[in-house]
Amino acid sequence: MPVKMSLGRRLGRYLAVDFIKSLHRNFHLLALVTVAFACAIAVGALAGIYGESAAGRVIRGEVEPKLERMENEASGISNGLELAAHVIANNVSITVEIVGLGLVFGIFPVFVLIVNGLALGYLPFYLAGRATDFSSLEFFSLILPHGLIELSAILVAATCGIRLGLGAAKALIKRGNLIDLKAAGRDVKNLLPASLMLLVIAGFVEGFISPAGGTGIEYVKLALSAALFSLMLLWFAGGIRRVGR
Repeated sequence: MPVKMSLGRRLGRYLAVDFIKSLHRNFHLLALVTVAFACAIAVGALAGIYGESAAGRVIRGEVEPKLERMENEASGISNGLELAAHVIANNVSITVEIVGLGLVFGIFPVFVLIVNGLALGYLPFYLAGRATDFSSLEFFSLILPHGLIELSAILVAATCGIRLGLGAAKALIKRGNLIDLKAAGRDVKNLLPASLMLLVIAGFVEGFISPAGGTGIEYVKLALSAALFSLMLLWFAGGIRRVGR
């Protein structure tokens, strides 16, 4: 009779084996999603640099209302647990939408990637235009500690949504053959919980660490963001010891 694994051991196996296998199996799709997101960020940054061009005005008109809405939503929310809870709830909701609506041939995840990439690329120029004392060091120390983890989780979620969309498209082309869609579902089952876990971690970092201020604290936060991101990449690469094998 097989011995049942403890909850901790099952969790360890999931994080070190099941998640990693699915992540590596979908590496090329994740890489494509990451490149597309990076391109959207670059376009948003160019819109900020060349804001008076026709393309810059169009992108600015699309991005600034989104940034203002996010700014209004965040106003009145105190740092700490309240901010962490707000961020986690918002990001989890978006992630569920990205994955669920990805079934419609992956269109919605692509749309979310483009819109958020443009907003992220334009964000420094938006803030610089609103604040006379804008500091690049302060900006990046405020964004990077949680941002690198949060964006990685969103990219994994977008990969899940597009994977489901591709599976649904293949099922339609093959006239009801669900083999590809079921395989996509298995990968999503392995990828999505880790993505949500990262969003929870990023939310607590944004609530308690990112807003911290003080002399020299910016450099501490940047060093922390580099350390957290490096640990996450090590995990993604399968460098953390596998258990349960």
